[in-house]
Amino acid sequence: MATSCRKRTYKEENRNFLPEWEEDFEIIDKDGNPICLICQKRLANYKASNLKRHYEKVMTSLHRGIHCTLN
Repeated sequence: MATSCRKRTYKEENRNFLPEWEEDFEIIDKDGNPICLICQKRLANYKASNLKRHYEKVMTSLHRGIHCTLN
């Protein structure tokens, strides 16, 4: 018996901004998009692991004295 393995779409995951991300990752919600307060970049989605990874890269860059040009 074959079952279809359809991938979930982003909208089906129902990801929302969590207020604690403002303090944890320096991220705010602006017009439905996550925005980094440090480098002012719009991030792709509300996924905690992606926000944490971005925050860690930004902070590492800042501590090394490198201007933040992360994508």
